[in-house]
Amino acid sequence: MEPRRVEIRIFGMTCDECVLTVRKGIEEVPGVVRADVLLKDGKAQVYIDPDMVRPEEILRARVFRQPYRYRAIVTER
Repeated sequence: MEPRRVEIRIFGMTCDECVLTVRKGIEEVPGVVRADVLLKDGKAQVYIDPDMVRPEEILRARVFRQPYRYRAIVTER
């Protein structure tokens, strides 16, 4: 199946290290094919296998829970 693009708005990123941490955290979620995280725009374009993961499940990634300071919402499906 063709990967589906989901846009996620991310709050709390301040540097390139944040981008790397968030990208790796999102890509740990089973069913996520790729994540392109943009610091300037405060968002991520996440490509998922819709048979394996729903967009809302990405928000439960470890990177969006304590002790990390990042927060996110799905803005486009």
